[in-house]
Amino acid sequence: MDEYKSLDEIYAAIDDCEGVAKKEKELNGFWKEYLGIGRSPLKALKTNREMVYLSEKLATMKRDIDISCGIEDLKLRVDIEKLKEELGRYEMFSLIKEVENL
Repeated sequence: MDEYKSLDEIYAAIDDCEGVAKKEKELNGFWKEYLGIGRSPLKALKTNREMVYLSEKLATMKRDIDISCGIEDLKLRVDIEKLKEELGRYEMFSLIKEVENL
């Protein structure tokens, strides 16, 4: 399903058929037949263009951030005895049993 590689390409296809019902019907047919999209998103895409681009931006993982630590630095390290002590202080005895079973 490499037909559209970006939102810009999707919107270029939409803009290409703007105002021409026959072209819009063909586009909907293509999406349904070749891309397996049962219900046409054409109206929603046209109505919510700004929100679509914002959603893409929010859903795209940042890759330009320099991370100075390794995966080992991110591992959770728990002092079990200290945890049990704190849980006991708050009378969370059932949780102490859970911790002991780990």
